[in-house]
Amino acid sequence: MQFLQAGYNVFTLYYTCRSDETVPALRWQPLIDAAGAILHIRRNAEQFGTDPAKIAICGFSAGGHLAASTAILWDAEPVQTALGIHGTEARPDAVVLGYPVITAGEYRHDGSIVNLCGDDADLRATMSLENQVRDGLPPFFVWHTVEDPSVPVQNSLMLAGALTAHKVPLELHLFAHDGHGTSTCTREVNTPNKHNSAWVALCTDWLAETFDFHL
Repeated sequence: MQFLQAGYNVFTLYYTCRSDETVPALRWQPLIDAAGAILHIRRNAEQFGTDPAKIAICGFSAGGHLAASTAILWDAEPVQTALGIHGTEARPDAVVLGYPVITAGEYRHDGSIVNLCGDDADLRATMSLENQVRDGLPPFFVWHTVEDPSVPVQNSLMLAGALTAHKVPLELHLFAHDGHGTSTCTREVNTPNKHNSAWVALCTDWLAETFDFHL
């Protein structure tokens, strides 16, 4: 709703999740879902009244890992093969991440990594996104709370370090207090925090500047 209010078209992706441990690890399927959504929006941009060169992806927590993966691993062979594409059709133009899962290493959110990779060590290495950052990625907006008890703030810090090393445009905001899953930090989502809710305005301002879009 915040992005709609700022003048953007908004699409909600319902992607493949793991319901319990009897279901196989998700592996590449969530990323195929997300990349396919961007591909669909871009190919139908005129119908949707959307600029195909200004498509952002936004995700929180485990969804933040998916959003970041879409920006970093959009050209991975399993994604390109599944969608039958080549080139940059499934690459987002900007990325917004809230308290994202990033690493499969020491500071991982174990449940997210297990659900995604199972015990596949090679896939875990691939999905440890701080090690997959490269030149030429789209710009990132990232926010996190230092006190987050579920997804350690080191996830965002490691990503920020890697993005900076590769000169990828980045805006990073760290808030001192509050926990995980606070969304817009307002009463509407039962996590009111006036100070932390500033991330929404900061983000829409950043996105307007990134896309040169102003109402």
